Amino acid sequence: MQPIGREGITAEVSLINTKYVPDIHKLDSDKMIVDHYMHPEKRIDTVRYSISSDTLFLEGKYYQGKFRRIQPDTKIGEPLISRFEVEIDGRKIKNLEIDEITPTAYVTRMSSDEIRIKSNFSSEKITIKIKEYDGPGTYIIRKDQAIYTQFGTDWISPSYKTQSDSSGFITIENKDSKTNRYTGHFEFSAQRADASSDPENTIQFTEADFDLPVLE
Repeated sequence: MQPIGREGITAEVSLINTKYVPDIHKLDSDKMIVDHYMHPEKRIDTVRYSISSDTLFLEGKYYQGKFRRIQPDTKIGEPLISRFEVEIDGRKIKNLEIDEITPTAYVTRMSSDEIRIKSNFSSEKITIKIKEYDGPGTYIIRKDQAIYTQFGTDWISPSYKTQSDSSGFITIENKDSKTNRYTGHFEFSAQRADASSDPENTIQFTEADFDLPVLE
């Protein structure tokens, strides 16, 4: 099975470029046995299926629902563009351009004085919490307010978290009420949660900037 998703900039259906492609181990006229990745495990699902016209019906433990046939490059909805770029120990990465759910990076309002910024990468993710938020400006990233995790098909790493001396900050440069978007930049260091304060267990996040939509 080749996973498909929506391209963030165009909102068109596209193939997801990933090495984690589920295998179909057995296929009968009404049933298939297929891999299902659920971090940190890979599981097997027995799925009953039927096809009616352009609709596929799935009845399994993990794979279930009704799916409509669609051609690549078909536009689904309106694009919701997001951009999140950061250097991690000098390695530049950015949020996924194509995924099952877009946008892959966004801002969420948790309360009247707290927002969270999240970004998904191919095998990594970052979450930054801004407490006592009061509009555009610079905020200190304190202990446990930024979390970084790496993962694979059958594993997930211990999280890296900011400490009280993370020397981290995030600047919200602009909050556009008309388009409901945030722009800004940040930097911080994070330490592996299960490790000592050895410098080898610390990661530096630099040269980061973002232009993100708000998801309520």
